[in-house]
Amino acid sequence: MFKKKLAVVLSALGLAASAMVVNVPQAAAEEGCSGSHVRSVNHYNSAGTLIAVSGAYWDGTYMCLVTVKKNSYYGKLTRIQQISNRKNLSTGNYTYKTNDETVYYWAGPLKVNGVNACINFEVDLWNANGVNVAQDYNYAPYCH
Repeated sequence: MFKKKLAVVLSALGLAASAMVVNVPQAAAEEGCSGSHVRSVNHYNSAGTLIAVSGAYWDGTYMCLVTVKKNSYYGKLTRIQQISNRKNLSTGNYTYKTNDETVYYWAGPLKVNGVNACINFEVDLWNANGVNVAQDYNYAPYCH
């Protein structure tokens, strides 16, 4: 629906809608997180096909994660679950935060306060039939 409305608006403005529509969701997703890009993680299905890329960002206070679909998954309605595991460096306590969405283009942002903490992210992806096709856990925590 969003894609169709955007194409109509861009056409009315006399712009090349077909060239613009593909890039809008990815650009919007990348703008969901501020700060410095600290890491990208590629997500592959069992056939070795790239199906999404997650970007992690640090702004001095928050770690932020956005996952953008790629290739045949881009534009198809599927589920993406992002999970953060935050360890408080003072107390040793863990807290978790989850972002679970059924989306066409991207999931997130998932923002977690990263001050005095170490944060790991997990990203799970499902195909259009509801089968979990990728589960990636970042074992190298971001500590601040």
